Amino acid sequence: MSYPRSIQVLIVEDESSPREYYEAEFAAIRRNFDGEIAPLQFASDQEAAIGHLERQFVFHLVILDLRLPANKRSTALP
Repeated sequence: MSYPRSIQVLIVEDESSPREYYEAEFAAIRRNFDGEIAPLQFASDQEAAIGHLERQFVFHLVILDLRLPANKRSTALP
Protein backbone atom coordinates (compact mmCIF):
# COMPACT_ATOMS: atom_id res chain seq x y z
CA MET A 1 0.00 0.00 0.00
CA SER A 2 1.45 3.35 -0.96
CA TYR A 3 0.93 6.45 1.13
CA PRO A 4 -1.01 9.20 -0.73
CA ARG A 5 0.66 12.61 -1.05
CA SER A 6 -2.57 14.61 -1.01
CA ILE A 7 -4.80 14.75 2.05
CA GLN A 8 -7.50 12.09 1.73
CA VAL A 9 -10.81 12.68 3.52
CA LEU A 10 -13.71 10.27 4.01
CA ILE A 11 -16.99 11.74 5.23
CA VAL A 12 -19.58 9.25 6.44
CA GLU A 13 -22.89 11.11 6.41
CA ASP A 14 -26.39 10.16 5.26
CA GLU A 15 -27.97 13.63 5.09
CA SER A 16 -27.42 16.15 2.30
CA SER A 17 -27.26 19.33 4.42
CA PRO A 18 -24.12 18.32 6.37
CA ARG A 19 -22.54 17.00 3.13
CA GLU A 20 -23.04 20.40 1.50
CA TYR A 21 -21.54 22.07 4.58
CA TYR A 22 -18.44 19.85 4.45
CA GLU A 23 -18.01 20.49 0.72
CA ALA A 24 -18.16 24.26 1.28
CA GLU A 25 -15.78 24.17 4.25
CA PHE A 26 -13.22 22.02 2.46
CA ALA A 27 -13.43 24.27 -0.61
CA ALA A 28 -12.48 27.19 1.66
CA ILE A 29 -9.66 25.14 3.21
CA ARG A 30 -8.33 24.26 -0.25
CA ARG A 31 -8.10 27.96 -1.14
CA ASN A 32 -6.03 28.71 1.97
CA PHE A 33 -3.98 25.51 2.20
CA ASP A 34 -0.56 25.17 0.61
CA GLY A 35 -0.81 21.38 0.32
CA GLU A 36 -3.18 19.43 -1.86
CA ILE A 37 -6.51 18.07 -0.65
CA ALA A 38 -8.00 15.32 -2.79
CA PRO A 39 -11.70 15.37 -3.69
CA LEU A 40 -13.81 14.35 -0.71
CA GLN A 41 -14.97 10.74 -0.52
CA PHE A 42 -18.49 10.18 0.84
CA ALA A 43 -20.28 7.16 2.27
CA SER A 44 -23.98 7.36 3.09
CA ASP A 45 -24.31 4.30 5.32
CA GLN A 46 -22.29 1.89 7.44
CA GLU A 47 -22.01 -0.65 4.63
CA ALA A 48 -20.50 1.90 2.23
CA ALA A 49 -18.17 3.27 4.92
CA ILE A 50 -16.82 -0.20 5.67
CA GLY A 51 -16.33 -0.74 1.94
CA HIS A 52 -14.19 2.42 1.74
CA LEU A 53 -12.16 1.46 4.81
CA GLU A 54 -11.52 -2.12 3.68
CA ARG A 55 -9.77 -0.97 0.51
CA GLN A 56 -5.98 -0.77 0.50
CA PHE A 57 -6.17 3.01 0.80
CA VAL A 58 -5.10 5.53 3.45
CA PHE A 59 -7.50 8.18 4.74
CA HIS A 60 -5.91 10.99 6.72
CA LEU A 61 -9.23 12.18 8.12
CA VAL A 62 -12.54 10.38 8.65
CA ILE A 63 -15.58 12.39 9.73
CA LEU A 64 -18.30 10.11 11.03
CA ASP A 65 -22.02 10.63 11.57
CA LEU A 66 -22.62 8.81 14.87
CA ARG A 67 -26.31 8.15 14.11
CA LEU A 68 -25.68 6.51 10.77
CA PRO A 69 -28.00 3.79 9.42
CA ALA A 70 -26.49 0.34 8.91
CA ASN A 71 -27.40 0.41 5.21
CA LYS A 72 -29.52 2.36 2.71
CA ARG A 73 -32.60 0.34 3.58
CA SER A 74 -32.35 1.09 7.31
CA THR A 75 -33.46 4.21 9.06
CA ALA A 76 -31.47 6.14 11.65
CA LEU A 77 -32.16 5.40 15.30
CA PRO A 78 -34.68 7.74 16.96
